[in-house]
Parts: sequence; structure tokens; C-alpha cells
Amino acid sequence: MKRLALLSAIGLVLADSPAFSQNGACPGTSAIAGSLAGGERRDVCDAAARTEQGLAICGIKPRRSYFVELVPEVRNTRVNCIFGQFRAGEKDVARVASPGATAALVASLPDDEPQSVLKLIPRAEFHQSLLVHEITHAIVHQNLSVLPCHAVHEYISAVVQLDTLSESSRRIYLDAFAGNSDYTTEMFNDIVLAMDPSRYAAAAYRHFQKPENGCPFLRRLLTTADVLPRLPD
Repeated sequence: MKRLALLSAIGLVLADSPAFSQNGACPGTSAIAGSLAGGERRDVCDAAARTEQGLAICGIKPRRSYFVELVPEVRNTRVNCIFGQFRAGEKDVARVASPGATAALVASLPDDEPQSVLKLIPRAEFHQSLLVHEITHAIVHQNLSVLPCHAVHEYISAVVQLDTLSESSRRIYLDAFAGNSDYTTEMFNDIVLAMDPSRYAAAAYRHFQKPENGCPFLRRLLTTADVLPRLPD
């Protein structure tokens, strides 16, 4: 299968919401939602189901449990607030800012920045896609057999995140970068990613959809060194 047919799979996953377990695990997935309860826990478990079902179509599955946290804020190494973050370690942890914090971050984006397109996507849908994005990072980490660059991680997570958006929201996002995100494989690198991550995400999705790429390309990223250009340290 050369394309990631996520949308049909997601419909099957969400037809019946997963039952909650006492230990924080999301049934039917490798996700552990910890102390989250109610709607927050349901959102995490639904996102885990979406992500795992979608990646499984490409033969990519979790190898162990991973933890998902919703927190008041997430900060990067420069102490800037960001949407989410994955940390590998003894426990693989995907951390995403709470829905309220996410909405505040989106609202703060200047209208002349490329990321401002996020203001046009429904809040709940965008937040769910952030969970998908960080959970994808966890599963990708568990399946890597080569040392990747950041561009590899973000390519795969962007593809899965955008594919789990509704068709209308995905079109809004892609149209914001129409004519400016048709990259060749050689253009996916850490410098391009750092310069404009939003455009990079749109480019990754369009690149993945080409007949010669799809699932085989995702699997190559996990198992073959330097599929995407590695920049000098």
C-alpha cells in the first residue's frame, strides 16, 4: 500500500470510544493516560487509537507503552511556550499543552505569520491533531533503527497529523501554502524545517501523497540512514 489511508481507518476506530481502565492505560492501544480523567482522558485515548491505527497501515506499530500528558504549558530549550514535545527515556512521554493553553497560543499568532492559518481550524480538532503529532513521535522513536535528523521525525509526524484532520481543515491548511510547498526529497532538512515548520508540514504531506512515496517511503525513513539530507554537525 503506497498511501496512508488514515481517514477510513479513523472512522472505524472512533465508532466505539475506548473504555477506560483503572491503571490509566487506553484499551486497545499502547498509550497510558496516567491520572487524566473525563474528557481529557477520552481525547488522549481517541488520539492514540487514531495514530496507532493509521501508522499500522504502513506496518509501523508501538513496541512498548508510551505516556501522554496534558499540561498547563510546554516550553522548549529557549523557554518559549510551544504546543507539545516528546521526550524519550526510561519512559517515552508525549506532552501536549492543555486545550486552553493551545487556544491561547493560537490566538497570539500574528496574522502575518504562516502559522496563523491555525486560527481557521476548529480548536478541538486542532488540539486533537497535536496529540496525534506527539504520539506519532513516540511511536517513530520506538521503531527507528538508524539515528535520524529532526527532519525525519517532523516529516512523519506532520503527515499523520494532517491526515487526521477533517478534509475541510486539511484543505484550509494546505491551501495556505499552495504553490510554495512542493519540495523534492533533498529539500527536507533541518534548516528548512527550522525556517518555516508550517510550510515544511504542508510540503511533507504533499510529498508523501506522490505515488512513488507513501508507506514505503515512511518505512525507509525509519530503517535507512540519510534518506533525507543530514547536515554537518
